[in-house]
Amino acid sequence: KIGLSIPISNSLHKASAEAIAVISEAKKDLPLIVNKVPESAMALFEYKYIQRVLENLLSNAVKYTPKAEEGGKVIIKASPLSPEEGGTGTLPGSEGWAEGGLQLCVIDNGQGIPKEKFEEIFLPFTNPDAKSLGSAKSVGIGLTFCKTIVEAHGSRIGIASEVGKGSTFYFDLPAPLASESSPKEKGDKGWAGGFSLMQKKPIYSLLWHKSKHLPKIYRIGSSANCSKA
Repeated sequence: KIGLSIPISNSLHKASAEAIAVISEAKKDLPLIVNKVPESAMALFEYKYIQRVLENLLSNAVKYTPKAEEGGKVIIKASPLSPEEGGTGTLPGSEGWAEGGLQLCVIDNGQGIPKEKFEEIFLPFTNPDAKSLGSAKSVGIGLTFCKTIVEAHGSRIGIASEVGKGSTFYFDLPAPLASESSPKEKGDKGWAGGFSLMQKKPIYSLLWHKSKHLPKIYRIGSSANCSKA
C-alpha cells in the first residue's frame, strides 16, 4: 500500500526534465525525447512518486520506439483540462475547484499496443507481446507501479494506442487554484498560479481523505489533450 503525504504545488516541468535525465543516462540508442511541459505548469502531487511514474512511462516508451536516427520520438506534454483555461478535455464532477486540472501525457511513435491488451499491461509481470527494440529487460512491474501511484493521487491512468503508430499514456492531476497573491505570469495562459491558505484545506480534504465520493469528484476523462503533440 502506498502512503502519500499531503501534496504541495510542484513543477511538472521539473519532474519531467529530471525523469528524462534519468532515462537518458541509463539507456543508449534512445529515440528523441522532447519535454513539452511548460515551465509554468504546476500541479498538486507528491514529487518523488510522480517523477518515478514519468521515469517508468518513459522507460516503457523508449523500449518499444526506434532510436532517434530512425525517426523514433517520445514526447511529454501537459495540457489544462478546462476549455475556459485553454484546454480541450473535461474533468467530470469537478465543479468549482479543479477547472485548472492538468492532463499529463507520454506519447511515442513506436510499435503500439493492441486494444485487447490495454487492461492486461497494467497487471504485474505481463507485456503486450511487443518486441523490445533495446537491450534493457523489464522486471514487469513498471506500469503496475504507475497505476498504483496515479490512483493513490485520486486519478486514473489511461492509454490510447494503435499498432504500428505508437502509444499515449495519460493521467490527470489537480492544479493549484489561482490566488490574488500569486498572479499568472505574462504568457502563462491556461496555467493556474498559487493557492492561498484559505484554499488549501478543502483541496486536501477533497483529494486525500478516504471519501466514497472521490471517484465521482476526480476521474480521468479522455486523451483529447494528448492528440496534438
